[in-house]
Amino acid sequence: MADWYLKRNEQITGPYSKQELHEWYTTGRLITTDLIREGETGYFIPAGEIPGFLRELQAERIQQIHFASLPSSRKRLPLLPIIAILIGLPCLVFFILISFNVIHIEQTRGEARRSRSKYNLKQIGAALLQYHDAHQTFPPGAIIAEDDTPRHSWQSLILPYLDQRGLYQQIDFELPWNAPYNQRVFQQQVPQYQADWIEEKSSPEGYALSHYVGNEKLLKNNQGFRLREITDGVSNTIAAVERGVPYQPWGNPTNLANPTEIIGPGNKTLFPGGNHVLFCDGRVQFISKDIDPAILKALSTPDGGETIIDY
Repeated sequence: MADWYLKRNEQITGPYSKQELHEWYTTGRLITTDLIREGETGYFIPAGEIPGFLRELQAERIQQIHFASLPSSRKRLPLLPIIAILIGLPCLVFFILISFNVIHIEQTRGEARRSRSKYNLKQIGAALLQYHDAHQTFPPGAIIAEDDTPRHSWQSLILPYLDQRGLYQQIDFELPWNAPYNQRVFQQQVPQYQADWIEEKSSPEGYALSHYVGNEKLLKNNQGFRLREITDGVSNTIAAVERGVPYQPWGNPTNLANPTEIIGPGNKTLFPGGNHVLFCDGRVQFISKDIDPAILKALSTPDGGETIIDY
């Protein structure tokens, strides 16, 4: 079945069958950093970050080589003995297969979801750094008008660096994000801002949600931080956090929070035990909900002067 797509240099080709990708991989035309996806919708993920994908292709290749090397007499396996074995042990075979399949499916699904969420944060991190290269500062967390009306969010400002320039150009930044003219724009979902397995993707008003929140200590109102001003170190300062409910629209200027209020016991998360966190150097790390609160507070401030030890 041809349902795989390949993205290179912003060009999408496909669909391809898994057999075609297998042939490409064995001949070196497909490498671990190539972006692929299964199906016509969704977003692309490096082939090497799809749990088990390349290992499965390698296993299929080894099996084909082994089977091709067998004498023709050994390839013709007798059917009756196999049927007799399956009939004699149906219950045992059934329960063993079901048990292993359930465990494998759950593990694979969990690993794949973690990889996709980490990849979303990595793309957000790359966009923030590209914004800094272009403007010599990170974006402000929120643009607030003189009359204190919230105008636009940091996630709107980095759209051009997420291959969303067309969406960015539809926004009238002279009007608030939720003005009638802008409403249609902010109802559009941005793949990098959503964990695709989460069902809650739009607010009751129809605005597309973000499953990630910016660090209000770094992304401040009407003010951007320069890299050199992050005196605590870019590798020790949180830029954004994966969060659980309640979610905010990606265009909402209030989609900011103190990481100490997102990470920790009792907070809802996308994954058990903690949150994936984006640091200012573009690195993504999973932080346990049981992290020392003092360390988490230090990681949340860009210039607090705290001493940070291993965590």
